[in-house]
Amino acid sequence: MAVLSPKQSHMKRRVRFSYLLLFFLFIGTLGFGSFLYEGLYHQHRVEGIAQVARFVPLPVARLDGKVIFYGQVMAYQELLPGFDEALEHVLNQTYVILLAEELDVDVSRAEVDEYMDREGVESIREELGWSHRQYENRIVRPLLLSQKVEQYVYSSEKYQIESRDAIDRVARDLDLDIPFTDLAVIYSEDYSAPAGGYLDYYTRDDLFVQILPVFDLDPLAPSEVIEMETGFAIAQLYDVVEVEEERSRVGVQWILIRKQGLSSAVEVKREEYPVRYFIAWD
Repeated sequence: MAVLSPKQSHMKRRVRFSYLLLFFLFIGTLGFGSFLYEGLYHQHRVEGIAQVARFVPLPVARLDGKVIFYGQVMAYQELLPGFDEALEHVLNQTYVILLAEELDVDVSRAEVDEYMDREGVESIREELGWSHRQYENRIVRPLLLSQKVEQYVYSSEKYQIESRDAIDRVARDLDLDIPFTDLAVIYSEDYSAPAGGYLDYYTRDDLFVQILPVFDLDPLAPSEVIEMETGFAIAQLYDVVEVEEERSRVGVQWILIRKQGLSSAVEVKREEYPVRYFIAWD
């Protein structure tokens, strides 16, 4: 058996003490964590939680590996009615981030700078008392990302299957000679639906670009499916007004199926990635 020198024995005792210290610190951390979980998490409206969350990263919820912390939520409490509304806002932002990752969408530094240079933005930031970085991360980047993601959602086949199927069903029904007016009442999602899809009279210059080809259709001859930025439509002319044997104005009737927007895509993501809460709701 080897005999340790006094120096070696001292070093061995220090190592053992270090291991014991780490062990008790670990146990203490678990105990403090349990205190936080049982106390603060279950009473998230407790007085003083804001001060604690400034120094301790307290998680509130998790979805798809992304953790949402109290500090993130509380940053929006002064802008929204309460904690629950602020949490819902942050959750929606997180789902938009998931969509952005799926669709390979990002916001550039140049886009952020361009927004920050808009008139009135600086005064709003100062009124909130946020730094430039805080305002960018809490307001500008989420806003710009939501706008860009929605544009991609409108053109994404995955999120437009339902809308495309609906307009294709209308086209099939028209092929079966079901009256256009009846189908407009049943399917159209435009304000004109209750009246059978009847719109106003338009000159060629007045007709919005997406359905401009409709101007030259024969009366009561439905168009092909027209894809627009935010919807699908089938249109026809219910009347044609000619001046000196030239088409002057046309009466337009249409069936509009709106595309699924950002909120619908977020709901899809909510089903794919349910929220796991660290707190118990009162």
